[in-house]
Amino acid sequence: MPPQKNNNKSVNDSWKKRKRTRGIIKIKNSICAVIEKGLTTDTIRPGSSATNTVEEGFVHDNYASPSGLVIQTNRPGPTLGAHNETYMCDNFASQSLTVQFDSDSSSTDLEENSEFNKNSDFRNNLREWAVSKNISQEAVKDLLNVINQRFPGTVPVDPRTLLQTPRNIVIKEIEGGEYWYNGLTKPLTNILNVWLDLPDMINLNFNFEGLPIFKSSKKQFWPILCNIHKRTDIRPLIVGINYGSGKPKNLNQYLEDFVSEMKTLLENGIHMVKEGEEKIVTVKIRCFICDSPARAFIKGVCNFNGKHGCLKCVTVGDYSHQSHTVIFPDSRCPKRTDNEFRQRNYGQHHKTDTPLLGLPIDMIEDFPISDSLHLIDLGVMKRLLVGWRDGNFEKLLTKWVASDTQKVTDFLRACKLPSEIHRSARGLDELLHWKAVEF
Repeated sequence: MPPQKNNNKSVNDSWKKRKRTRGIIKIKNSICAVIEKGLTTDTIRPGSSATNTVEEGFVHDNYASPSGLVIQTNRPGPTLGAHNETYMCDNFASQSLTVQFDSDSSSTDLEENSEFNKNSDFRNNLREWAVSKNISQEAVKDLLNVINQRFPGTVPVDPRTLLQTPRNIVIKEIEGGEYWYNGLTKPLTNILNVWLDLPDMINLNFNFEGLPIFKSSKKQFWPILCNIHKRTDIRPLIVGINYGSGKPKNLNQYLEDFVSEMKTLLENGIHMVKEGEEKIVTVKIRCFICDSPARAFIKGVCNFNGKHGCLKCVTVGDYSHQSHTVIFPDSRCPKRTDNEFRQRNYGQHHKTDTPLLGLPIDMIEDFPISDSLHLIDLGVMKRLLVGWRDGNFEKLLTKWVASDTQKVTDFLRACKLPSEIHRSARGLDELLHWKAVEF
């Protein structure tokens, strides 16, 4: 819209000048499109004059409009290449415009490419937002409809297209449940592609643990998780997930895909091509991090509360009818070794052969057991607090009176924790529901 009337003549002259300049550019684009498409001068609108001459391999085009606009172009004869254009107008005879451009791309194509890139970036940002914020597909679909009403064709109609949901998901039926294997090679390759400097070697930590899904059902997940050592900025990778009642019934079916792929990765590494350079990134297993039940399960050995349950030495425990636990009176016993373990020389310590024996790992040292979460927080500290509150230390008269328990509870609830700690402290009446961080 033109500006409102103003007594200031310079403002009106400036607006007219800008409008006339935009008209010149539009005419220039039209003529360039005619020239680049190889059309004859007959296609130029009536009332105009256009001529072209060939001289020393160059075509000289001259176009004159009825209004006095003159456009002169110089271009190679056989093929279109870079050329100069000069534009002059009757009202701006003192001004000329020279443009250097590539004839293979018109301004329309550039605008379309720019718009396509903007829409692509917008869809990528929208997909990352929906995934990171855990937005439901129903909500995403409603949002896409709103966007398409205002900007038709900018985003897909179906949220599955936006989120790039795989059409085919391979889920295997195994004993006691279902198993989905995501793999490790492709996720690691995607991560390495965005690293600025490719490392020579990456060390991987693996985790196996049960994850209950519902409080009213025994159904649970048993995922295989992986993270890259010393790269806390990278989220853990999901290698595979088992779904069933309790832990997997068949250890071989649960681990066979994982072991098969890990053998290939450990032997060949990951072949990367980045910026024209090829490199092999070596992959190494650092350790398997699990809680005590999961550790015994994937190793195929006796449980931690069994008489032969020690994973580090050959001590044999005794069952205490007084505390109803297994105690280990002798702590100075020979340590277990990887070679003896693989030869099954530890008698009742072994329960089944694990597929992990096919990997070049140390079956003793690569399974750390000294984690503070299970040994201290959820172990000794929890045992002490429950014993002091309920007085179940057998002959030890250590039960707190009700007033002391209430004082401790009031103190904990009154504590103001730093903002970095998102879980507030709870009282001793909820002790059985405490998380490890609360201890």
